[in-house]
Amino acid sequence: MKTAIVIPSLDSSSAKATLVRLVVQPGDKIATGAAVAEIETEKATFTVESPFAGTIKELLASAGQELTVGAPLAVLETSDEAAVPYKPEASSKKASSGAEASAKENPYSCTESSRVLFNEGFTGAVPTLPVVVATSKEDSAQTFAARGMEVSEARVLHGSGLRTQQRMLWSARNIASSSVSYPLEIGGLKAKVDAVRTSTKQLLNVTDAIVWAAGQALRTYPEFNAYRCGAELRLYKDVNLGIVYDVQGELVVPAITHADTLTIPQLAEEIRALYRGLTARKLPPAKIGVATFTISNLFGSGATQASPLVNAGQAAVLLLGAPYLAPVEQHGNLRFAQHVNLVLGFDHAIVNGARAAAFLKSIARLCTDAPL
Repeated sequence: MKTAIVIPSLDSSSAKATLVRLVVQPGDKIATGAAVAEIETEKATFTVESPFAGTIKELLASAGQELTVGAPLAVLETSDEAAVPYKPEASSKKASSGAEASAKENPYSCTESSRVLFNEGFTGAVPTLPVVVATSKEDSAQTFAARGMEVSEARVLHGSGLRTQQRMLWSARNIASSSVSYPLEIGGLKAKVDAVRTSTKQLLNVTDAIVWAAGQALRTYPEFNAYRCGAELRLYKDVNLGIVYDVQGELVVPAITHADTLTIPQLAEEIRALYRGLTARKLPPAKIGVATFTISNLFGSGATQASPLVNAGQAAVLLLGAPYLAPVEQHGNLRFAQHVNLVLGFDHAIVNGARAAAFLKSIARLCTDAPL
C-alpha cells in the first residue's frame, strides 16, 4: 500500500517547520528509520525518519517550503500492515486545517500539563510567551546603516537563527533585566573532580559539578525556575536545565530534563549526549523547547564576565565565566587562587538582587561542600 511520510510532532512550541532538503528520490528503497528529509524549526534542525521500510514513489514537498506538523513529505510504497493508506485529498485537508488552527491559536495558549502555578491548588494551562517581531512602524537597521559603505556579504537569518533573534528581542523589551555575580573559588572543586576522574575514569569536569549544583539550588529557590505572567509568578514543576550551544553561529538550547534528580556523573553524561546529538544532527525533538532555566558556559572561551539576557519564558539565566587568578587573603597572608564568575541574569519583576545573591551563594556552597 501507499502511505505518506509526514512532518512529525516536534515539540510543544513548534507547529511549523521549514524543509531544508529531501535526502531521498523516487525509486529509492529505504529501511525503517532511514533518513528522508531534514527540517528546521525555530529551535533546531531535525532529521525526519521513515516509520516503515519500502520504496519512495513520489516527493510531495520541496526545499524551502514552510510546512505544518502532519504535512506529507513523500509517498512510500510499503507492505507494513501498520501503515495508514495515503489519501491525497485527506492529507491536503489535514495540512490546511492544521495551518488554520495554528493561525487562530491564542499566542498565550499552551497544552503542557507538566507546569503548575505558584498559587496552591491551581493547575490551569500555562501560556507561552508571545514572540515580538518588527513592525512597519519601526525604523529598520538599514535606516541607520553607515552611509555609502560597501557591503561585502549579505547573510539571511532564517529558521532557528531568526527565531532566537526574535526571542531575545522580546526579552530585551519586556523583561526588567538585572544581574549579580559571585566569584567562585574552584581550587578545591577542581581537586575533587580530578580525584574522581583518576579513581573512576569517569568523564567529569568542573563545569559538570557547577551545573549539577545549580539544579540542586533550584529546589531551594524555586522562583528562579519560573516565569512571570502579568501579576502571577508561575513555577515550573520540573527542573529542566537548558544548555546553550553555538551551532554554526546559531544558538541552540537543548534541555536536560529532571536535572535535579540526577547525580553528577549522570548529569555529565547527559551534557555529553546533548553535544553528540547536536553534532550528529540527531537531537531528539523532546529535548528542545522544554528548558525552564538556562545555563550559558563560557568556561573555555577566555571571557570571565558577561551580561546574560534572560530567555523568554524563564526567570533567570546562569552564565559561567572562564577561570582566572585572583588574590585571596588567608590568615594575614596573600595567595592567588583560580576563580570562576557565576553571573546570574534575572527578571527583577520576579525576584530582587538579595535573593539572587543568596541563590548564587547556595550554588557555591554545594560546589564546596557536596561530595562528588
